[in-house]
Amino acid sequence: MLLDMRIGAHFWIWEPAVSVENASLIEKISKMGFDAVELPILDTNFPIECVKQHLTTTNLSVAVTAGCFPHTNPLSVDQSVKVNALRYLEYVVEAASKLGAEVVAGPIYAAVGDLRFLTNEEKIELIASATEALKPVVKKAKDLGVKVALEPLNRYDITLINTASDGLNLVNKIGEENVGLLLDTFHMNIEERSLGEAIRSAGKKLYHLHTSESNRGAPGTGTVNWREVADAVKGIGYNGMCVIESFTPKDQAFAAAMRIWSPKSDSQDRLAEAGLIFLRRLFA
Repeated sequence: MLLDMRIGAHFWIWEPAVSVENASLIEKISKMGFDAVELPILDTNFPIECVKQHLTTTNLSVAVTAGCFPHTNPLSVDQSVKVNALRYLEYVVEAASKLGAEVVAGPIYAAVGDLRFLTNEEKIELIASATEALKPVVKKAKDLGVKVALEPLNRYDITLINTASDGLNLVNKIGEENVGLLLDTFHMNIEERSLGEAIRSAGKKLYHLHTSESNRGAPGTGTVNWREVADAVKGIGYNGMCVIESFTPKDQAFAAAMRIWSPKSDSQDRLAEAGLIFLRRLFA
């Protein structure tokens, strides 16, 4: 039995963004039996105080999703964009601290959707640039008691970092004790030769885990080898959060960005509930 294994739900299962109007979803997630919630902060207009109030009515652990895009790309050749990226990432770290979040997780090392072909030499140069760009963010997070978990994405989302090995290379170059990896079973199922080997390679640097199905539905309804995942996380003594990440189809622009072309369940509530039941049994 894993100690302190906490099953979480991502806000994106129901909503494309957090707002004052929908923040009460936090209480709903708690009442459904989840141990944690993951909140996306993709700009600098997050309703921090409102969300704090809703969190105080629950015992949920908190994680924060961050992601960089063309206007917040830390690798941009445009200095104003790099400054904007730093401003955004520092805002996310500060917001996470105010919310009591344990970890800021996501692909914050480059712009999501950057699909340029890169030679090995170009990758080395960009990793060096990402290291330089992220060091002040990671150090700020360290001062605030927040971990940073970098997320490898699959080849259809990004070029620079696709595997646990790629991610660990950047983590090691940054070199701070509070920076590690977010591994997502959806992306790993595409890129890794073995999900178990990838998780074991991260070891103590696995700071966050997305338990995402291959079809973006409820865990247990696709092709992810969940027994391999469970054995690996138990083997490394992982005791962080395991968050179900799926996406609401209610907003067409959001659904298109996440490649959700059809509903993955009769309702988003049922998707979350089925995933929670499956993961409780898997990790018990």
